[in-house]
Amino acid sequence: MLYQLPPVQDENIFEKLVRDVLRREYDDPGIECFGRKGQSQYGIDGYSPAKSGVTFQCKLKDTRYKPDADLCGTLSSEMEIELEKTRELRISRFIFASTFKNDAHLQQKAQNLSSHTLIVEYWGWDTITEKIWKYAEELVPSYYPHIPIRKVPGLREIIPDAIRNTLIQDSEERKQLALDYYRINDRDDVVFKVVCNDLDVRNDAVMQDAFTKLESLPSCSTLWVVGTGGSGKTTILYRLAIELAQKNHHVFVLNLEAQLGRDGVELVLNTIRYKSPSDKCILCIDNPAADEETLSSILRRIPELNRRIHVLLSERGHRFQAMKKSGTVTFIHGEEESALVVVKNPHSQRQLVYNRLFDLLGIEANTARDLSQIILNERIVYVNATYTVLLELKKKRKIDFAFDWDDFQKLTDDLPSFRDSYKYIALFYLMGVRAHFDVLARVCGADEAQKGMFLSRFRGLQHEPIVLTEWRDELYQKQVLLRTKHEIISEIYFREHPEIDKNELMMEWCEKTYFNNIFESQTLVNIFGAKKNYFADQPFIDYELLINFMLREGFAEKVQQSRKLYETLHLARFWILLSQGRETKAIEALNSALVLIPYNLHFRTELAKIYQHQGKYDEAEKILMESLVIDEKQLHPRTELAKIYQHQGKYDEAEKILMES
Repeated sequence: MLYQLPPVQDENIFEKLVRDVLRREYDDPGIECFGRKGQSQYGIDGYSPAKSGVTFQCKLKDTRYKPDADLCGTLSSEMEIELEKTRELRISRFIFASTFKNDAHLQQKAQNLSSHTLIVEYWGWDTITEKIWKYAEELVPSYYPHIPIRKVPGLREIIPDAIRNTLIQDSEERKQLALDYYRINDRDDVVFKVVCNDLDVRNDAVMQDAFTKLESLPSCSTLWVVGTGGSGKTTILYRLAIELAQKNHHVFVLNLEAQLGRDGVELVLNTIRYKSPSDKCILCIDNPAADEETLSSILRRIPELNRRIHVLLSERGHRFQAMKKSGTVTFIHGEEESALVVVKNPHSQRQLVYNRLFDLLGIEANTARDLSQIILNERIVYVNATYTVLLELKKKRKIDFAFDWDDFQKLTDDLPSFRDSYKYIALFYLMGVRAHFDVLARVCGADEAQKGMFLSRFRGLQHEPIVLTEWRDELYQKQVLLRTKHEIISEIYFREHPEIDKNELMMEWCEKTYFNNIFESQTLVNIFGAKKNYFADQPFIDYELLINFMLREGFAEKVQQSRKLYETLHLARFWILLSQGRETKAIEALNSALVLIPYNLHFRTELAKIYQHQGKYDEAEKILMESLVIDEKQLHPRTELAKIYQHQGKYDEAEKILMES
């Protein structure tokens, strides 16, 4: 069950709490407390003057000293008395709320007092607690500030009410949402609405495979859903989340592309700790490779929160394989050898998907048949196939359609500074990273007026060619990030514009970055600090060239304003050599980096891993022991030390170091 909140002890606070719950439960901000103590209140403590017709009466009871039977009897009499006082009022729902627990006698009493014109309900503290957790991010910080629950960017709880509230009845609105989705829009809110309204085409084979593997997984373990980029993984992840929620599982979805901030991991873990029951809990993580450090922190700490949780992760296949090669993929319960859920879209599935698209676009059967070679080609993922189909239909003058970069140029036609800036946004999202708007503005030479016009132009557009995300950081400063609608769209853009030098774009970006701004430098850390990038089969940029560019004499002094980025670049140089199989050179590079940055624990852990791989256990142990001298509370050096001792059969030493952890 959910964490049981203690009843409030002040009757005025209790009334306000019930009022705030009811405002959200009935979507009626007009519900208000009625009168004040000493005034005639007609049997109610609060009411809605117009919209919902809800009234409520609150009874705060000290449940510590009286027997349940006495409290139940008192409340039963009070319910009848207070309801009688409301006879002069025109109400349709009367809620009798108490800090006493849920009670069958009181619930039956409320039902007996109801009529065909009036619904009477008894809300005990169990019901009120459940409602508080339903709106926890809004209510808990106000009424239970000691409980660390806050709204988390990118985290969504999937509950039946949220699914029902997302249903769309208007046929034109449904069609527009479907068109937005099928013309390639992978935004979380769009995909969630699409799946809730059953506007996608369910991939039955993949869904069944996922459910089967999920049932056989041990408690507290991970299951990866992988597929080629643009194959529908995010939609499948959301459909799994929604169908599991409908089967009474407690489900959360987390998009690791969101800016979690410094406290993000703790907020995610606290939300799961307090809001999830003891069983049937699922955490779905989309884009896990976007923030490997956060992913690792969450997965390593999940077991201490809920021993029966399952974690579903959706990622592009090549990224997952790169993470495996680099050793950065994190598992929980030794399920490394378990089979993945692989997203496949055979002919039959693709035909259904494109039939839906052609129906939405009003395309006749003959034209649809002419496009069959594209839509049935399983080697082309949905995004590429869809863009190709749309382009062909445009050539045939069946639809009016422009590529995203063309739409972007039209929207910025009167903003000359930004007219050619799509390439920078596409470059960063090609690698799954969002571009920082302030740097983009400096690269483009935009003044404050053009920056303001740009943001107002793209803010909140439903069919935007780029996705704009705004939030305030811990110091309440506005941060703005930009991305294309899909990574595959970025790939298509550069394929259509082979003359663009991506390395040159990155150099221009670095020259305009304020490295002392943690958010601007973090954009580069997200690219150069992803170990998987150096083990990818086809890197999008020349990492070695760009690292040498940033660490060159003169420019490195600027980069050092961001200690995190400066250290990341040295580590990246080590990973490049390692990916090339040049272990000796890699070790030399990292030892040289340690001369410059002697207290970097990550450098030492990576060195120790190489020494272990080479069987040099003494060297590995020495460098890890030095790490513990620097910081004795570090977890990773202890974990690696335990591995070394296990390899040498020193199980007592391994147990000791882990027990200390």
